[in-house]
Amino acid sequence: MSLLLIDTDIASFIFKGSDYADPYLSLLNGQELAVSFMTYVGGLLGESSFYFPTKRSLERIITGIASG
Repeated sequence: MSLLLIDTDIASFIFKGSDYADPYLSLLNGQELAVSFMTYVGGLLGESSFYFPTKRSLERIITGIASG
């Protein structure tokens, strides 16, 4: 098992059950995942115009990851 760093977009695709997750699932299966929150941090620093997740959505992502 390897630790793989994934972006929040990929995590979102997976947790929402989106078809966009399909190309990634075989690569991620059986791996330990870590999520990058760079998009969010960049937005806080004024370096990005990306969507800002709410505290609730971040908690859902973290809870989902923790529960495996």
